[in-house]
Amino acid sequence: MISWSPGAIAAMQAARARLDPNGRVSTINALLAWLDMPEPGQSALHAALRDGALWPNQAQARQASLTGFANANWNPGSLREPGFWEVQAEEQARKEEVLRVGERHLVAAMSDSEFQALSISPSVLRSRVRDFELGTLTLTQEQSQRIHLVPDTSALVEYVLPLHVIWSDALNEPGAEVQLWLVGSVLNELDELKRHVNVKLADRARERGRWLWSLFPEAASTTGCQLRADCWIRVWQSRSASPFRDTDHLEAALELRSLGVPVQVLTDDTLMLARASTVGMRVRRLDDKWRLAKATAAGQQP
Repeated sequence: MISWSPGAIAAMQAARARLDPNGRVSTINALLAWLDMPEPGQSALHAALRDGALWPNQAQARQASLTGFANANWNPGSLREPGFWEVQAEEQARKEEVLRVGERHLVAAMSDSEFQALSISPSVLRSRVRDFELGTLTLTQEQSQRIHLVPDTSALVEYVLPLHVIWSDALNEPGAEVQLWLVGSVLNELDELKRHVNVKLADRARERGRWLWSLFPEAASTTGCQLRADCWIRVWQSRSASPFRDTDHLEAALELRSLGVPVQVLTDDTLMLARASTVGMRVRRLDDKWRLAKATAAGQQP
């Protein structure tokens, strides 16, 4: 079953609170619910709609709702059953090839005419929600020509430092330049490994952590930190993926892909291979020549 982001859950809970006696919610009431109910910082839809310029006749729509749309000039808009709406949103998420439904998918399931009838620009609303939910990211022409890799924890602790990998050789791509994206869930997992009962693994995690610490703040900048002539590293904190579960390594990679970064996953984990393959994500694995001597798999005892 596909998962839902906290913001999308909050948005659906708000919409359900405005159901009519027939168990449906109108376009106007759904929009008003998103504006009124989620707490600040909880919902991208709330953040987008609180800009009065985006919905200029918001006050009139609210008054029409309060009077039961008695004014013939006002129509409540399309009526939706929440369950069917959820199905439509999940279909939109699958089209985007992501593993989690976001608020942008709820809006994508609504028609342009619904928003236009309320003097809301559909493209502006969808763009605002997407930006609040995912953030924005622009690659330079030079950056777009690199091979973009999201390493998981196994790729960081079981092999030599990325600084020492000859990437064109490792990927069998002559002349290749590589950009590594370190996502929040991987950084969190690396910190957890510092307290692992396997002393060798814990020491290696601490050594990797010290190395990464030395790369800041460049690694967190928009250009990233250059490790060598053919390799850059950049820290990416996902807005929608949790920083705590290993499944979110892939979700963060999918978020980068949604933002236009042609990412691939770098891993030594068979389960990650299986998960990434189901969503069409290419997976890379380093040869054993780059592996550290008898390294123990991340998260496992010897």
